[in-house]
Amino acid sequence: WVPQLSGHAFFQSAKGLRNKWAMIPQETDVLITHTPPFGILDQSSRSYQLGCEYLANELPRIAPKLHCFGHVHASYGTMKKGITTYVNASSIDSKERLVREPIIFEI
Repeated sequence: WVPQLSGHAFFQSAKGLRNKWAMIPQETDVLITHTPPFGILDQSSRSYQLGCEYLANELPRIAPKLHCFGHVHASYGTMKKGITTYVNASSIDSKERLVREPIIFEI
């Protein structure tokens, strides 16, 4: 699900996003979403933060060990915050050309 892009196939309104993210079970160890949480590997090539604030608000409750996402092509990479490792696995650029190696991790 994504915020802000009303023409996108995975768009949800603010209410829809809150409802969708609230459905994620607390005991989730590995979370895979399309969009990143706001403020985590979500910066566009024009320096906009494109992550979802409602997803970011749910992460303390869920506390996954791994959260893997894409959507923001310019913020490919990994970071660790608390017990969670975040992976922006966007391997293509905005023209849909394969430009990055896959990120490999062990659980």
